[in-house]
Amino acid sequence: MTARTLTYSNVASSPKVSSNLVTRRRTVKAVTTSKRAVSAKKGSLSLSKLIPTAATFSAVAVFAIAGMVVYHLVSTNASVAKGFELKKLQKEIATLTEKNKRLVVQQAEAGSINKVQEVAQKQGLVQTKYEEYLNTLHLTQR
Repeated sequence: MTARTLTYSNVASSPKVSSNLVTRRRTVKAVTTSKRAVSAKKGSLSLSKLIPTAATFSAVAVFAIAGMVVYHLVSTNASVAKGFELKKLQKEIATLTEKNKRLVVQQAEAGSINKVQEVAQKQGLVQTKYEEYLNTLHLTQR
């Protein structure tokens, strides 16, 4: 490109040749400018742009570390929440176990012979002197 320009400028002695030369120079400049623009568009994915730089690596490292920190916080929070829930459920189990023990004792007291006799006397019931049973064999033959 530079060699052509120099050759044309040495030859340019007449005004007509000079104007042709100026036109050619403008055309050459326009063509080279458009070629650079096309090559810039085509070469936008050059190898040097694909290789990560230190800044890119640092940014990725910072985001990775930030992601790990967030994950750690979330998992720790979930573990602590499960721990509190476990403690609450253990307290509830202890309370229900105590209540169950009290109910078993109440059931045993209510079913004892002494308690039954006491309730019967309060209601005015009397103890029978003799026992009479029905003959179930006679009822089933009908």
